[in-house]
Amino acid sequence: MPDQEILNEMIEIYRDLNLKLRGVDLAAIADKKADNGETVRDILNRMRNREYNASQAIKIMSMGEDASNIDEKTQAAVLDELVATGVTPIILLSQFGTAREATLSLVRQVDDETIDAEHSGPRGKMSIREYCRALINDDRADQKLLDQLVETAKA
Repeated sequence: MPDQEILNEMIEIYRDLNLKLRGVDLAAIADKKADNGETVRDILNRMRNREYNASQAIKIMSMGEDASNIDEKTQAAVLDELVATGVTPIILLSQFGTAREATLSLVRQVDDETIDAEHSGPRGKMSIREYCRALINDDRADQKLLDQLVETAKA
């Protein structure tokens, strides 16, 4: 049984992003930059790519195969066409949510032995549980950046 706390946190992050971002005029803050120099679109694009690639990595790791060749920062090939036509922050948020649901579904299906076993993944040797925790930590850091930008919309 996967760690319910991890599943709950992964769900909470997406819900929180939805509540915060869907209630804001994102066009008004489109050009604003967080402390790291990124816009809302930049941050959500990174989160979407990381989550999409993470779900692929977890699938491969759960089968006992090597997922070290997956680069979390690389844009997924299936998304190239969408980027060429332009993607709004809300679309990126929705795509992140779809990828997060795929991740959650995979993690729910993994047995305790597999989730705690060490696997070769995008971040080196670690368990799926540790990998999920690392994803959550990255999401939390990105949430802080998005919170900065949302606050500028309220000012």
